[in-house]
Amino acid sequence: METRKRILELMVKTDAIDDPGKIRADVVLRKQGIDSLDMFNLFLLIEETFGVTIPDDDMDQLDTLDAIVAYVESRS
Repeated sequence: METRKRILELMVKTDAIDDPGKIRADVVLRKQGIDSLDMFNLFLLIEETFGVTIPDDDMDQLDTLDAIVAYVESRS
């Protein structure tokens, strides 16, 4: 659960979202108003914060909060 909380904090930090409570974990983030630039900035912060590398090929698959959390937890 800590990983999810930290990722939501990073989403706020990148100005991708204002209220983490409104994010549905299983819904595509772009459908929740998060654009590709926000996603890119989020991935950069995730790499820095968690010490993981997210290859470009993997980024397209990381389209929900659940997917991002699972990915980070499997690599850290």
